[in-house]
Amino acid sequence: MSFALRRAGRADAPAVAALFHRSFTATFGHLYPPEDLAAFLATCPEERFAAELADPGFATLLGEDAAGRLLGYSTIGPQALGLPATARRRIVLRQLYLEEEAKGSGLAQALLSWALDEASARGFDEILLTVWIGNQRARRLYEAFGFREIGRYPFHVGATVDDDRILARPLGPADRITRLEAPALAVPHGFLGRTGGASAGLHAGLNVGLGSADRRQAIAANRARALAAVAPGTRLVTLHQVHSARCVEAGNWDDDARPEADALVTDRPGLALGILTADCAPVLLADRAAGVIGAAHAGWKGALAGVLEATVAAMARLGADPARMVAAIGPAIGPASYEVGPEFRARFAAEDPGSLRHFGDGPAGRPHFDLPGYCAERLARAGVGRIDALGIDTCAEPSRFFSYRRATRAGEPDYGRQLSLVTLA
Repeated sequence: MSFALRRAGRADAPAVAALFHRSFTATFGHLYPPEDLAAFLATCPEERFAAELADPGFATLLGEDAAGRLLGYSTIGPQALGLPATARRRIVLRQLYLEEEAKGSGLAQALLSWALDEASARGFDEILLTVWIGNQRARRLYEAFGFREIGRYPFHVGATVDDDRILARPLGPADRITRLEAPALAVPHGFLGRTGGASAGLHAGLNVGLGSADRRQAIAANRARALAAVAPGTRLVTLHQVHSARCVEAGNWDDDARPEADALVTDRPGLALGILTADCAPVLLADRAAGVIGAAHAGWKGALAGVLEATVAAMARLGADPARMVAAIGPAIGPASYEVGPEFRARFAAEDPGSLRHFGDGPAGRPHFDLPGYCAERLARAGVGRIDALGIDTCAEPSRFFSYRRATRAGEPDYGRQLSLVTLA
């Protein structure tokens, strides 16, 4: 199911109120005598929602289908849970409700991701919520996003007192997603970093690597949050990357059935092409006029083998013109961090003596390789009309990016991966 997100205004109060009544009844109605349920819903009239939507202390995001029908919403607002005073600035995720048909679509993750970003942007130190102890599906979602139980909250509906739990999640600069763009690409896209995720330890942040040793639940939450930050309502399609030159046309495969390849292309709206990196170069491509996009994972092996040329050729088969294409090279290990051995340089020299221009001597007298520069040259040779490189060194910025080389130098047993994605929307 696809959906679009937008901010709510006061005129949305009737639809929001109606969805709340339906969803609350469908999820919790069986817990209460009918007269108590009716009395409780009467305390939540349309006027109450209208007042909140007009109050700047609240914020509501809507998820709608292609026809503009409301599928779900999320509201944050002032803390009123009766907790002891604290120096931390707190806000509450007051409501997150979906139509039954929208559950499992990714909309809940998108709405929750927005709540975290909005709360962080407003300068709050912590976001709270309450969840009924029996609502295990919701609790699993919240815990995957980093919420932890801090207390109990009695929720009264008539004579019934529900055993609700208060969950909290700290907020800070690291909770804001790092998203970089290349404006010339002219389609929705983003080069994401490591900040803003649910993972901890070696993988702390927005680790999306299914091949890492991170908790699978955290990885799923991170992938959902990454998608929500760039292309909500689309389907994320990634690969089992193997440092090859293979490029495939994107399909609707499950994460556990990803094909072995290192680039993918599509002319289908609704798919977000994702590439995972931790020093290798993520390359996003688009011919907007033709409605064709591509994404490539270009480590030194794949770039040398021709993965970028394979991507350009695959896009051309879908109707793209290389001369119209824009390619953006995202954060990757930079030449200052990429010391290599003489045998590495010799391998490139044997393939193409001209590639030696991308090697220089480092301070220790050993060669250093300019991977983004080499990728740019290969793209230019393939006829790509415009090439933009962000020029950001992943190895040199531990607070913003995962890095395989940095982890290896530190003797760490594993590392996280960041995501770059592009879509036609």
